[in-house]
Amino acid sequence: MKAIVIVDGGYLTQITRNDYNLKHSNLPHSLFNIFNEYQNSVAKTDFHLMRVRYHDSPAFLPDNPSPEEQQKYDEKEQIFAKHIETYQRIDLVRGRCQKLKEEGSFSYKQKGVDVNMAIDIVQYSSMLETIIVVSSDSDLIPAFLLAKTKGAEIVLFTSSRINRVPNGSVDKLIRSTDLHFSVKRETLTKNSPCALRR
Repeated sequence: MKAIVIVDGGYLTQITRNDYNLKHSNLPHSLFNIFNEYQNSVAKTDFHLMRVRYHDSPAFLPDNPSPEEQQKYDEKEQIFAKHIETYQRIDLVRGRCQKLKEEGSFSYKQKGVDVNMAIDIVQYSSMLETIIVVSSDSDLIPAFLLAKTKGAEIVLFTSSRINRVPNGSVDKLIRSTDLHFSVKRETLTKNSPCALRR
């Protein structure tokens, strides 16, 4: 049987920093550990992780960046892309970063990530038996429901501190899946034999 892991990279970073006060996770190992945790919990040994689709937005870049801003942006992107490229079967899918002004201060929000993830969920639902998703975005509910009609099992990983209010958006998201797990600290930090290493 075959599975895929589809990750909201920005959300996984929030879990890493806010839940466990870690500067960063052992990223490729974390992704493989998420798959292993699901596999162990359901006692299935015949599952194969086919791919990881890592969705994220790059750092913010102004419409007309200075040469220094462009160079710094390019360097960050190249470092991250090269790190991901050292592992097989991990696809880096980029959205974009939007700068917003709210009450006199600026904030940054990723755009396009949820749409790209929804496309992945629906597309792979007709190819693979299990789709493992790391997200808390209720906008994915329609994609989950459609994927289930195609026969795919939907497994969701969220923050252990998620606020699940009855009939709230998070509750509806979780109820639209087949299985729900919390991302544990050891999932983010444990070194394991990583099948994704080239």
